[in-house]
Amino acid sequence: LSGAEFAPPPHHTRIFVLILVGSFCGQLGLSIISPFFPNEAGAKAVSEGVVGWIFGIFELATMLGTPIAMWALVRLGSKPLLVAGNMLGGLGNILLGLCWYVGRGAPFVTCCFALRMLAGFSFAVASTTGQALLPALFGPSLSTAAGTMEGVIGLAMICGPIVGSALFALGGGEDSSGYVLPFLVLGGIELTFGALNFLLLPTLPLPPTSKPSLRSFSWKVVLPCINCVVNGISLGLLGPTLAPHLSKPPLEYSVTVIGFVFAAACMSYAVCSPIAGAIDDYTNARFAVPMMAFGNFVTGA
Repeated sequence: LSGAEFAPPPHHTRIFVLILVGSFCGQLGLSIISPFFPNEAGAKAVSEGVVGWIFGIFELATMLGTPIAMWALVRLGSKPLLVAGNMLGGLGNILLGLCWYVGRGAPFVTCCFALRMLAGFSFAVASTTGQALLPALFGPSLSTAAGTMEGVIGLAMICGPIVGSALFALGGGEDSSGYVLPFLVLGGIELTFGALNFLLLPTLPLPPTSKPSLRSFSWKVVLPCINCVVNGISLGLLGPTLAPHLSKPPLEYSVTVIGFVFAAACMSYAVCSPIAGAIDDYTNARFAVPMMAFGNFVTGA
């Protein structure tokens, strides 16, 4: 629809704010562990290779959970999925914090895998539902709204390491409950926000009546998908590898300093996403492919 024909639904600003907060909390679940988890997992007799899998299983669960969320969206509606996504994410993070009290080695690894998968799946449910609502909420300004959502996710990637390292230190660091506190706080926030979503979300736009099918996608979607995968890898590979490197001699950075290093790496993502979305809307997507090419060139450089 053109701007003149589109009429946003009632309370669309409130709905969008609640979607943004949910996406922010879900992304915190991915980024909050970066400064302290690799070293703490090492204390639980977990190898660096397995730590990488524990980090990556979140994104794998998100990828596999997205089609399931699409299937459920057209049958259950938006509000139940938004509430369920926050509730499952909060439960998963609280239990992941309590994993510290299970045995070393295989028991700890098994619990981490299961609960990171739960957190990733809950993020897929919440983010897929939120993205599906954007066309109905913003119509021709879709790219600006999507860019804002990506900017909020980038902000979570900035705040996550800082908050995680601060809570780790507040909990007593390596000598006390430093591992546990970040997950308990984040999980409690997500559970609280899930309850608020249940109480405060107004009537949401109806999901599409047609059932989604992967066979109906155009081949033109392949390029953006590859672009997302490549850039996701460029951001995700820092998680399990950078913290151990920075904490060892000769650098020997503290967990707090490592948190700020991760935040700096994600700052440009948070700043540039809304700008890129606004430019795409302003140009009616005429320069979408050159913009993707430019972003990949800068990332590679």
